[in-house]
Amino acid sequence: MRLLHVMSIAETGPIELAGLSRYDQNGYLNDLVSPTFAGSDNQLHDLRAMNWQAHRIREAVSRANPWEALVSEFIELKKVELDLCRNRKVQPAELQSKFLHLYSQYAAEWGAFSACRHCDVCKRIA
Repeated sequence: MRLLHVMSIAETGPIELAGLSRYDQNGYLNDLVSPTFAGSDNQLHDLRAMNWQAHRIREAVSRANPWEALVSEFIELKKVELDLCRNRKVQPAELQSKFLHLYSQYAAEWGAFSACRHCDVCKRIA
């Protein structure tokens, strides 16, 4: 599962989102944020998977019962919720609220990553 997968496929992602792109002078083999990068299906596999994941998160958190929708998409979250509530004595409502905020923020930040637009990934996975 790629839930909150580290953005190792695009080292420029966190740098770009932090507004520090001008300091990123590395020559990447596959520069996902370059407007000229087309990418093969194999090269775009992880980017597409992460984009699909972010889409599913955005859809879930926008529903009437966002926690239940998120758990139905990512069933592992229910186990994490139960474990944390039991072992750390956290109230379910508080934990759910924090998870929803975290995943909403993740999906929003992913949507701002320019590689999604430059690679036209959204159209390719639709």
